This record gives sequence, C-alpha cells and structure tokens, in this order.
Amino acid sequence: MSISRSNLLKWALVIILPACCFLIPLSDIYTPQVRWFFVITVCGLTMAAFEVVRLGVIGALMPAFWYLLNVAPLPVIMSPYTTSVMYMSIGAFVFAAAAEQSGLLKRISFWILAKVNGNYWALLYGIFFTGAILTLLTFGMMSHIIMAALCLGMCKALKILDTKFSAVIAMAVMLGTCASHCFVYNASAYAVIGSLAGGLINMRELGINALTVTLHNWPMMIVCMFTLWVIGKWYYENRTLESKSYFETQLKEMGPIKKNEKAVGVVMALMLLFLFTQSWHKMDCNLIFMLLPWALFLPGIDSADADTIKAVNWEMLLFFAACMSIGMIAGNMGLGQVIVQFVTPILAANGGSLSIIVGTVFGVIFGLNFLLTPTAIWALITQPLLQIAQALGISALPMVYALVHCSEAIIFPYEYVPYLLVF
Repeated sequence: MSISRSNLLKWALVIILPACCFLIPLSDIYTPQVRWFFVITVCGLTMAAFEVVRLGVIGALMPAFWYLLNVAPLPVIMSPYTTSVMYMSIGAFVFAAAAEQSGLLKRISFWILAKVNGNYWALLYGIFFTGAILTLLTFGMMSHIIMAALCLGMCKALKILDTKFSAVIAMAVMLGTCASHCFVYNASAYAVIGSLAGGLINMRELGINALTVTLHNWPMMIVCMFTLWVIGKWYYENRTLESKSYFETQLKEMGPIKKNEKAVGVVMALMLLFLFTQSWHKMDCNLIFMLLPWALFLPGIDSADADTIKAVNWEMLLFFAACMSIGMIAGNMGLGQVIVQFVTPILAANGGSLSIIVGTVFGVIFGLNFLLTPTAIWALITQPLLQIAQALGISALPMVYALVHCSEAIIFPYEYVPYLLVF
C-alpha cells in the first residue's frame, strides 16, 4: 500500500523534530534525562498533532518510554492517576455521554432554536447562545459535537450545505461551543490547570467558579459576538429561511420528555447548583463530577448503561493523562525553575507590567498552538508562568485566565480538536 506525500512529510517531521532534540549538546541543565524527556515528548505530541497514530496509543506509550529510559520515577510519571482531576474528567465524560444519549441536550437545543423566526441574524446568534448554554450544561465536554450534528442536519434539510450560509453557521457553532470557553465556566479546563499548578494556586481561594468566570470575562462574549457579526456580514446571503419549522418538526418528532431525560436533567441541575454555589460551600468542585454521574446507573434510575461506558472517549482520557504527566515530570526535573530564572529578570527589567507578561504569554501559547494541544501547553507552562507571577508579586488570577483564553487563539482548525470536528 502506497503512502501519500502528505503522510510522508508528517512522518518525516515526527522523526526529525525529536532527532533535533537528541542532537542538542548535553550540559548541566540539558542532562541525559532531560534530553530523553524532550525526545519522547516531542515525538508523542508531534504524532498527535499530525494524527498519524491514535491518541490512545500515544497516551499509553509516552509514560512507558519515560519509565523505560529513566526520565523520572514511576510515581511521578503516573501521578495524574492519583489526582482528583483524572476521576473528575472520567465522571464528566460519562455524564456527557449519558446526557447525549438521553436526548435531553437535543431537546433543549431544538426548543431554543425553534424560537428563531426565520431571521438570518436571529438564527446565527441563536446558534451562538445555544452553544454557549450547552457548553455550560455539559461542562465543556460535548457541546461542539451536539451543535455540529444539529446544524449539519439543519443545513442538509434546508439545502444550504456547501454554501456561504453554511460556513457562517459553522462559525457560529465554533464561537458558541469552543470560543465560549473564554467566558463560560469550563470545569475540565480549570480543574486541569489547578492540578498542573503543583500547589502554587488554589482555585477556591482564587474565587474561580461558574459565576465569577462569566463576571470576570464577559467582554470576551462581546468579542465573539462582534466576530460573528463580521463573518455574518462577509458571507451574507439574501435567502428566505425556514429554520423555525425545521426545529419545531424535530422537537415534535422527539415526543414527550422521557424518564431518562428527566433523570439526566435532575443530575445536571444538581451539578450546576453545586458549581454556582461553590463560593459558599467551599467544597472541591471535582467531587461532584466524581460522584453524581454514576447515580444514573443505579437501579430504578437506569438512565445510563454499558453503551454509555462504550461512548466515553477513553483514548482521549489516556492522552489527557499523558499530557498532564508532561508538567509533572518537567516540575520534578526543575525545568520550571530554569524558565523562571531566565525569564523573570527580563520581565522585571520592563517594570513587571501585567500587560507585557500577558502579551508574552499570548505570543508563546499562540506559537505553541501550531504544534501542541491545549492540555500539553498547560502542562508545559502552567507552573513556570505561576512561579513568574509569584516572583513579580502579581496575582495568579489573570495568569489562569490567560492560559484558558490563549488556547483559543488559533488560525487553523487542526490546532484544537473541537474546532477541527466542527470544521
């Protein structure tokens, strides 16, 4: 079987980039362990970026090779599996799968979009806000999949697929379900960053919860709305829409609300209540994801089953754990401290300006987005960034928000899986 030119180029880069890391001369800082760490990490992340090997395989092999080549002790390599974040993520994935299977999220989406009366702008902003609401309801897990499927079906039914209008609809989905992470509480993202911080911050002490994220970052919603307006003007097509009847028909075909939808709705409401009241009860938000989703499997409730477990993206979870290990290993090697010692004097010479620091972070993450996933980027720079802020006496809060916001600063869809799926 012949290999395409594109795949040959991808594999060439998978080999060349780690080889470049291997050929860097050893020093007091760039020790054999550090060299092997970069070789294995760059190789794994490059394979993930170019999609030449399945994520689950990469997620399993990276820790194995780190251990085989004595990069770090096994407890450090496997430490993501001993944190609440890993089991919070499993619970969130299980809940998202159960919610999608129940049909409740589709019902909510159809109900909201049925209120749009065939108006071009009302439809676009209806999709945008529906996506943002679903992002909150699914805790950043499944909204892009649900909205992409719904809008694809709508475009086919209205015979507007492969038109300028369908491109605008895709952008509305991206902005509502992906870029909305900037102003809607993405539980998984903040949990990961909190875990990767290595004890430097506490999300509860910083006051980050479902309510404060929107209160602090609402200007980003205006940016997203303006972006959608610009794209909508750019690709505007003067055509009569029948979108309202489409969504009403879909909603009617779903029939009355079912038992499993009610069960998922109750669990969702309890989880949201827990998140919005976190500033009062002060409990770890990860707990609610670790416990409540499994209630859907209990006898008498029966709103999740073996098919729900099969629907969970276990490969993504394996890769996610490996990406978290990157930060743990880098911290164990003291790489974060090396970055802090190098960068802090430079920033201090510029007065330690918050705008300069955030601008630098944006530039670094914007560049890394071309090669790494957001989780891998967070694993690489979270601790150094927080240590720099600590050394300069700057609040960690804008640093955390910068990490989340800058991950959405992409140009090509491949840089971030949710955007690629919608594309």
